[in-house]
Parts: sequence; structure tokens; C-alpha cells
Amino acid sequence: MSSLDGYDGYDGYDGYDGYESRKVGGGRQGGDGRAFVGAGITTSREACFVAPPSTPSTRSVTSPPNPFVSRRWNALDDDGLPTMGLAEWLPRMDGWARSQVILADLLGCVDLLPGKSSFSVKHRGAATQEVICTIHRPSRAQFEAQLGLVESWSSARMERMPEVVTQAESPYAYWGAVVNLHPEFSRSTIELMQNSLSFCSSVLQRMKFSLVCPRPTDYSARVQPVFAARGFFAYPSGHATEAFLISRLLCLLIGAKKGSDLDQQLQLMAARIATNRVVAGVHFPLDGIAGRILGESLAEYLHVLATGGGGWKSRELIFDAGAGKSDSGTAAGWDLDMSIGVDKSLTRPYALTVADVKIPSEKTKESERTPWQWLWSRAIAERT
Repeated sequence: MSSLDGYDGYDGYDGYDGYESRKVGGGRQGGDGRAFVGAGITTSREACFVAPPSTPSTRSVTSPPNPFVSRRWNALDDDGLPTMGLAEWLPRMDGWARSQVILADLLGCVDLLPGKSSFSVKHRGAATQEVICTIHRPSRAQFEAQLGLVESWSSARMERMPEVVTQAESPYAYWGAVVNLHPEFSRSTIELMQNSLSFCSSVLQRMKFSLVCPRPTDYSARVQPVFAARGFFAYPSGHATEAFLISRLLCLLIGAKKGSDLDQQLQLMAARIATNRVVAGVHFPLDGIAGRILGESLAEYLHVLATGGGGWKSRELIFDAGAGKSDSGTAAGWDLDMSIGVDKSLTRPYALTVADVKIPSEKTKESERTPWQWLWSRAIAERT
């Protein structure tokens, strides 16, 4: 029996049984006999509610309609319908539909702004745009200088192949092994993670599209990745961004401080997931460095949105402004060094500018919670 048994469904955004799908329009009703159930309900209704018909045009209703409400709605508008937009209606929606509501709300909080050779994610505030993260793309020479690392790390493929393959999709089983996730008692926590990754994916793909950085196999015929690279650009690494986002977000959710055992385990796992993508031949180490910066920043921002205010660290990553400027050979040795922090500004080996950003904290009434705040509170309740 595999150690991953029981985690079927964690792989990817499809969710687990009951959550059906996180893909737009996907995972709805399956072909398991529902058509026959519908036919049965129709004939049953005909027998119980309508006089037996000879033809549809000669039906006669046995009694006038007597409307009633089969579910209680605790808040009604003046028109008699449920109050619009309350988070308390979210549990009455399918998981895939609820996810689309949350994603729309989260994306409405940010502006995605391409620059000349950079891409910024900014908070869409009432008066100003506060920077969440800005990522500059490296030069072609810096990517080419890293080909030696990509080729040499391929020597670890046989050793790491089980990880490389089982982490090809979002590695819920790996995160679950650290924080004890289970589909029965961690439903909201897993849904929170799924929605975080959906938001991350939307931001990330827009950034990848703007920065347009090819994958290692576009530079060298000797890379030969273990599986075909995904049909989008490389920088920043999506796996690295997701892994560091979830690592930080879970610690914020649980209340684990930076440097705690839980934080260290999740950070080291995130770094290994990112490194495995280089081992597989589908990313450069530079992709993982940028993914780490972006993932940490998005996690802190999502926490601020969930708790109604506070602050995050705004980060700007510039490879060409650090020790590697005009020296592509320096970039040859850059990897995802976890001894290099992301909370303070750096000038070597590359430039990282970090600034504290705060937005006013607001106490949100229960009736005014956003869908994301509602989901966060449900996940918190599961961990206490």
C-alpha cells in the first residue's frame, strides 16, 4: 500500500471527493445514473401531484400551488428574497461555484501591472496602490549561465524520481504529511489552500505571460527533461511560488512563528519541491528564487485580506542590480539558498528590496465578511 493512498484527489485543483473541481466549469455532475434518477422523480411527481394524464395537453392539476420554503433563510430583504451577498450563503453552494466567487473577490483586490522588464502585483486600495511584489526578469546571459547547474543537477533524477513525479501536480500529500491534513476533518483548510492556489495561478500566469522567459530545454538539447514542460513560460516557477505560498500561509493560519519547527519543515519542503523542478529539467534555479519571493509576498497579502487589515512586506527582486550585474558568470552559481532571507533588503548576490506596507485594520461585522474571510474563519475553527 502506498504512503500516498488516501490522498487521491489532492493532486491538482480537482479537489477531493465532495469538492468536485476547482476548474472553471469542470467537475460538475458525472454520468453515474443521474438521468435515470431524474426520470424517476418525474414519473413519481406525475403520480403524486398531477392527475394521470392521457396527453400533456389534457393534464389537470388536482390542487392550487401552496408555496413553502424548504430551507430557512435567516436574513431577508424587503422583497422577501434572501439578503444579497452574505457570506453565510456560501455553504449552500457547490464547492466549484464557491471557489469562483472567492477567486473573483480576491482578483478584484489586486492590479496586475507589467513594466518594461518587470511585473508588479499591487493592492487596489481606495486611494493608493500599495506594492505587494515586483519581479524583474533576468537577462538571457544569466539564464544561459545557469545551464551548467541544470545539467549537473540532473544526476539526482533517479534518486528523486518518486518526488519529481508525485509533485508534478500540487503536492497536497506532502503538505498533509507535515500538518496532518485529512479530507474529513480538514475540509475548510484544504479548500482554503485550493483557493489560494487558484488565486496564485491567475496572478502567476499573467506574470509569466508578460516576462516571457523560456525553459531550459529551449536553450540546450542536453537538458532532456524527464517529462514534457508545461505549455507556458518558466519564470517565476509555479511550483516554487505555490510551495512557498502554502508554506507561509499554513504557518499564518496555525499561528506558527518564523523559525519554529513547523515553519522550518515547510520551508525546507518548499525549497526541495522547487529544486526538484530543476532536477527534472523544466526550470532554472533563478525561476525558483523568484517563485520564493512571489509566494511569500502573496501569502502575507492573503493573510491581511483574511484578517481585515495589517501589513505585509513589499518585495522587489532585481537580478541585474546585484553582484551579477554585467557578470553573467556570477549567476552560474545562484541557487535557492535558504540561508538567504527574504525579509530584509539585500545587495548581494542579487538585489532584493524589502519595505513594510500597512493598510488600516477594520473590524468586520459578521454580516459584512468577505467570502475569503468566511473561508479563513472556517479553516481557523478546524485547527482549534
